[in-house]
Amino acid sequence: MNMKKRMLSIVLSGAMAVSTAVSAGSFSAFAVAQCVAYSGSNVNDQDYVQWSDTVKSYLTVCDNGNYMRVQSGAIEGKLLVEYYSSDFEPLSTKLIDNELPIFGAFYDSSDNYYVLSGQENPKQNDSLEVFRITKYDKNWNKIKSCGLYGANTTVPFDAGSARMTHSGDHLLVRTCHKMYKSSDGNNHQANVTIEVDMPSMTITDSYTGVMNVDYGYVSHSFNQFIKTDGNHIVALDHGDAHPRSAVLVKYNSDFTTGKFFPSYFEQVSNIDVVTYPEYTAGHYNYTGAAIGGFDVSSSSYIVAQSTVDLDYINTSETRNVYVSAVSKDLSTNKLNKITSYAEGTDSASAPQLVKINNNSFLLLWARDTKVSCVKLNADGTVNGSIHTFEGSLSDCQPVIKNGRAVWYVYDKNNVTFNSLNLSNLDDIKTVDVKTGHDYETKYASKTDGTVTQTCKSCGYVNKFTVPTSTTVYWRTDLSNTSFSSVLSKTQFSVGDSIDFWLYDDTDYTVEFSDRSMVSVNKLENYANDIRRITFKNGGSLTVKIYPTYNPSVAKTYKFTCGCTSHTYGSAVITKQPTCTSEGTKTKTCTQCGATVTETIAKLSHSYTTTVVAPTCTANGYTLHKCSVCGTSYKDNTTKATGHSYGNSVVTKQPTCTSEGTAIKTCTKCNATVTETIPKTSHKYADTVVAPTCTTNGYTLHKCSVCGTSYKDSTTKATGHSYGNSVVTKQPTCTSEGTAIKTCTKCNATVTETIPKTSHKYADTVVAPTCTTDGYTLHKCSVCGTSYKDSTTKATGHSYGNSVVTKQPTCTSEGTKTKTCTKCNATVTEKLPAKGHTAVTDKGYPATCTIAGKTDGSHCSVCNTVIKVQTVINATGHKSSGWIVDKAASIGVKGSKHKECTVCKKVLETAEIPALSRISISKASVTLSTSTYAYDGKAKTPSVTVKVGGKTLKKDTDYTVSYSNNTKIGTAKVTITGKGNYTGSISKTYSIKNNFKKATISGISNKSYTGKNITQSITVKYNGKTLKNGTDYTVSYSNNKKVGTATVKITGKGSYTGTITKTFKINPAKQEIQKLTAKSKAFFVDWAQKGSATGYEIQYATNSKFTSAKKVTIKNNKTDKTTVSKLSGKKKYYVRVRSYTTVKGTKYYGAWSSVKNVTTKK
Repeated sequence: MNMKKRMLSIVLSGAMAVSTAVSAGSFSAFAVAQCVAYSGSNVNDQDYVQWSDTVKSYLTVCDNGNYMRVQSGAIEGKLLVEYYSSDFEPLSTKLIDNELPIFGAFYDSSDNYYVLSGQENPKQNDSLEVFRITKYDKNWNKIKSCGLYGANTTVPFDAGSARMTHSGDHLLVRTCHKMYKSSDGNNHQANVTIEVDMPSMTITDSYTGVMNVDYGYVSHSFNQFIKTDGNHIVALDHGDAHPRSAVLVKYNSDFTTGKFFPSYFEQVSNIDVVTYPEYTAGHYNYTGAAIGGFDVSSSSYIVAQSTVDLDYINTSETRNVYVSAVSKDLSTNKLNKITSYAEGTDSASAPQLVKINNNSFLLLWARDTKVSCVKLNADGTVNGSIHTFEGSLSDCQPVIKNGRAVWYVYDKNNVTFNSLNLSNLDDIKTVDVKTGHDYETKYASKTDGTVTQTCKSCGYVNKFTVPTSTTVYWRTDLSNTSFSSVLSKTQFSVGDSIDFWLYDDTDYTVEFSDRSMVSVNKLENYANDIRRITFKNGGSLTVKIYPTYNPSVAKTYKFTCGCTSHTYGSAVITKQPTCTSEGTKTKTCTQCGATVTETIAKLSHSYTTTVVAPTCTANGYTLHKCSVCGTSYKDNTTKATGHSYGNSVVTKQPTCTSEGTAIKTCTKCNATVTETIPKTSHKYADTVVAPTCTTNGYTLHKCSVCGTSYKDSTTKATGHSYGNSVVTKQPTCTSEGTAIKTCTKCNATVTETIPKTSHKYADTVVAPTCTTDGYTLHKCSVCGTSYKDSTTKATGHSYGNSVVTKQPTCTSEGTKTKTCTKCNATVTEKLPAKGHTAVTDKGYPATCTIAGKTDGSHCSVCNTVIKVQTVINATGHKSSGWIVDKAASIGVKGSKHKECTVCKKVLETAEIPALSRISISKASVTLSTSTYAYDGKAKTPSVTVKVGGKTLKKDTDYTVSYSNNTKIGTAKVTITGKGNYTGSISKTYSIKNNFKKATISGISNKSYTGKNITQSITVKYNGKTLKNGTDYTVSYSNNKKVGTATVKITGKGSYTGTITKTFKINPAKQEIQKLTAKSKAFFVDWAQKGSATGYEIQYATNSKFTSAKKVTIKNNKTDKTTVSKLSGKKKYYVRVRSYTTVKGTKYYGAWSSVKNVTTKK
């Protein structure tokens, strides 16, 4: 039964959501102004279970240092672009129309933006555009687009992702598609590669067909990555069939020529980075892996992914993080395990890989409500420790700015920016921004499922419904596949797990009273949204589950884990104390296994003492230094002795401009001190300077040695003595005149102004007219300057009747005129045009060879053309691809033609060259078995031979021969071409020692410890002791709990085959804690064992337990009893053991040590 994707919020009781929601933050003025409701969420969208999705969240750093957020899916039909300041303050928003309906990817090339989009093609129409790449400038103005049509595509981006990169003028795209229906009736999925010339925006090469991995083709491809290394494309695909691996391909072709697809002689190099075993417990597409990052370092290609334990792919559910480093010649592949999370605990998400530089990377992954990160070297190894903080990741690839990695997480209108310091991974900062509507929410009730949200800013009302009931399905027995709405069990132990799921597509909220008691994981291998709760600590837990926005219908469940009142055993030291750090000791509850950790005080320092004498400048002291840790302190201080200086020695003589120096030396330590010698006096010569009309007089004193000078004895300037004024320009009524006076001592001059003379006016009276006022004019007879006064108003016009002077037409206005009876002035008025009377001119469509016309119209009155009939050019023939009329064969030519897909006219014919024999030297050869166990018989594996994707037939297309195939070593099979095929190719396989003939020793029954139990195994083959890890590997199953465990020993290296052994894990040995005599009875108290089903108490009157009797306790919670009906004053020997029933079989633990007791009378 399938479920739709839903959001499940895991929250603390009474607290905010911690797994999928982000804090609201402040509501900015920018957001209020926008008030746009966004949809969707990208929380943990970088993660996936079976196949990935297109990346819909992008963050770039703008040229001005601000951020640009690009988000698909937030607004239907639009690409959301938001700009933020360097401090994440919202600045502005753009909405970009989708080019084609399905968003694929965004790319920032520094100079331009590129958007990849597509549309479905269910009718397999070769004329329909299925992929489009659109180029924009940095202001989001569209420049040009290019695309692929048909392209063997029914659904673009199906079950995969899309990524772009560029080098020079070459834009490279790696994505995927669901293909046209194949001969088996299915639409298979595979990868797609496209190359674009960026200046012209033309597609120069692409591959959308079917091939094999030697040509870069992967099917199915569930995630795609692309990079460049020099002139070569390097790509990574998550394959699940052909091949079933994380496969890295390096194109040997030079893409800078505009072509990347390899020729037959230029096939790609490829390597399986991680091979995924077959999955038989569910859908075969499942690989147990999620790839999150791929990049190029100075020495390697780096691949980051999370996987389950692939050796146990059918049962393992916890994913760990792995990083692979592949050498650039693809000859070596080093796998680095980054995390070691225990099976059954929270999984690591698909990790994000951030390139800091060519030699350093940042790796991030999410787990439950936390994000972990660590730095990596160029070879994928860890550089430093793992750091963990509260938070989330998304499909937004982090960017680096000012030494920090920055990414964002959004949930509808809540956006959280995260900024991580690359120099200190404990320094994580978050900024919360709320955009869109600021809702006030009215929740649903038990009778009405309507939720009403009203925007406090703009008043917009959003209404929707949620369920008015809650149904939760539980599974308390994980070995059972069925669920029940009735919770049958509420008492659990630490380490126990239960599953639950909710059958509808509503968002649900789950509240825990104590989140630290449990971990919550989504089960990987199920189509339904099943969550597993695992108890980590003992105590009481309340779980409340309800549809989000309707807590009134919550279902509440109460659980108890272990015991609420613990009984702790003796403390075990887990960390020894030192003189610098405290130690720890742990006590474990004997009932439920819960632990408590206590601190052990630091040890005392072990000091050695050293006496240091004082010097001239430093105090003396006694140094006490710890011989263990180096910690030290000082005491018994004696003061420094001080210097004892000798006589001064001059080192620099003083002058009148600079000081001199002298040095004194300490007679004890030779330390020196420098003294200053004052400057000498100046030697001045005096000069007296007399005053002038404008400058003061003074005495100048100047040093004859250094030239330094100063002035004193100042006498004031004498001032000018002017004569009489001389007129140099006479004044008029329009301009002033001038006169000059001259100093009698120094001939300096000063200019004086003579005022203007008065105007001489003559007066003229002017009468008013229809349009102008009357007035008196006063005008100067000398210069012509005038002014007016005594104004009288204009009389105004007196118009007669209007006369039509121009009749109106369909398109032009007419006129009518009125004339003034006093001055004959005229005024013209407009008459409106009558407008056309339209008649339709019918058009006709164009054909392949004949032009058509559009509909038009004209006026029936004046014949003016209102709507021009435009010519529709003949469509021209639409050429099909080549249609084979006669297929070529060996030595025989064929023929083919192209025709118009509309009118079927033959447009072009061509000859198909005769085929020559095909070489199979580069054929793909697969052996039925690559490793055999030696038995003295010839080993002849069957072969599958493919050339260009075609499977060849044995004895028709090739023959097979074998060599070196009877003895231990490397055998060879040679395939030789036949018929239409020529050449040969060889494949080797191994014949190894039959590991099943080895003898195994060292396996014995064990006692339960609560931990995984292993054996000290010895393996011998023909008397030789084999080496673990070199000659064989060992794996265990069911080796923790009481019952029958299995150990599997598998040959390795020169050995092949597997030997399986079993051993018993019996309950742990019992101990009698208390044995007390009673009247004709005794009381016995023993240790309660959580793994036990029950207990046996055996007692006898002799220490050999001859004729012993026993009491069986079938309740594992009972840890004491009284055995009665015995003889009085009799000595009894007593011992106790546990037993556990597993699938009907009883497993007995060892007897406790024997104790005796004498009963009372």
